[in-house]
Amino acid sequence: MDFTKNFSLEGKVALVTGASYGIGFAIAAAFAEAGATIVFNDIN
Repeated sequence: MDFTKNFSLEGKVALVTGASYGIGFAIAAAFAEAGATIVFNDIN
């Protein structure tokens, strides 16, 4: 399912915590694909 046709984050900034791997990484990747600028952090 291609959600990017109905869901756009163009011009938005998303802060994703725990984004170096796993679910956080998948969320950051999806937000980036939807057009968001990603800011992420992780304990590592």
